[in-house]
Amino acid sequence: YYGRVRAPRLTRQQIEGMHRHHKDYRKVIQLEEIPQDNLDRAVATYYAMVDQMDRNIGRIIKTLKQNGLWDNTIVMYFSDHGEMLGQHGRWHKECFHEDSARVPLIVRHPGMKLVPSSRVHHSLVDLMPTLCEMVGVKEPPGIDGISMMPTLKGATPDLAAKSETYTFWHTEKPELSSNRMVRKGPWKLCFYGAVRTTTGSMHL
Repeated sequence: YYGRVRAPRLTRQQIEGMHRHHKDYRKVIQLEEIPQDNLDRAVATYYAMVDQMDRNIGRIIKTLKQNGLWDNTIVMYFSDHGEMLGQHGRWHKECFHEDSARVPLIVRHPGMKLVPSSRVHHSLVDLMPTLCEMVGVKEPPGIDGISMMPTLKGATPDLAAKSETYTFWHTEKPELSSNRMVRKGPWKLCFYGAVRTTTGSMHL
């Protein structure tokens, strides 16, 4: 992938226009001192790792079929977080732009017809109650998640899920603030707790 993909190039104006929290993050990881070619190689390596993951998942599926287990296996493919890869001037996962917070979710059930896609928002805490419903096990009390089965069967957003999705990221680094995010419909509100600027600590 080297030479086919590369890290974004940000202008000085774009960097200066970033929220204070994101500019502090760039200073903490000393991003300005990293050569551009190193960043390009990091992007290429990430793409290659995704490619490798896809191939290994294919090997698992092939083995399940070869051993007669494919028709008796529920498959859930997901990730715990994304990767900024230089988008919006950020790297890693410690913010709630879509590149970091939005993750893939592919579900396959051998005995159920599921919708090919959905735009309903869910959280990873919904995975466990979903699996419980799929296998006919009562979910334990006091959990935060809800089953995604209505969504997987084609329900509309109002019927399928809670109206909001929450998440947070905590850091002990004194130079940075912890983040919180709430998502509802097309809107996302990010709160940077320790940051106080002329535009406030929140980012919509």
